[in-house]
Amino acid sequence: MEGEKLRLKSNETIRALLTDLTAEKGYNACMPDELCVRVRTMVGDEFPTDEEYEAAFYETVEDMCNNKELGRSGRGNIVCGAQLGYVSGTFRANAKGFGFVTPDARYAHLYPEDLFIGADKTGGAMMGDTVVVRI
Repeated sequence: MEGEKLRLKSNETIRALLTDLTAEKGYNACMPDELCVRVRTMVGDEFPTDEEYEAAFYETVEDMCNNKELGRSGRGNIVCGAQLGYVSGTFRANAKGFGFVTPDARYAHLYPEDLFIGADKTGGAMMGDTVVVRI
């Protein structure tokens, strides 16, 4: 149980670092192996071995790609999901059926305004839901 908690905490660290790094202004998309090395220097000693770190890194990248937090360019480079048109945020519903998504803070430089979501595109989202929208 203790080992599982440590693994989850470590994966959360990798997720936070990837989120911050790829959403930065000026981030240049790079291959997963290069990004793995860059993030490793930031993680510190949370992982006892390089093998454990690499397994956690690639597992986290895959999970983030599946959730559209990250994406892969045509060349296989890792990019912020927003660069592929995916933005996460908080949904605010209107009684008339449409709503707005307030983009997460990491996308503020890309989308400073709330995003309008038509009534036929809400997908059943409710007030306060965290959603991912495609721009």
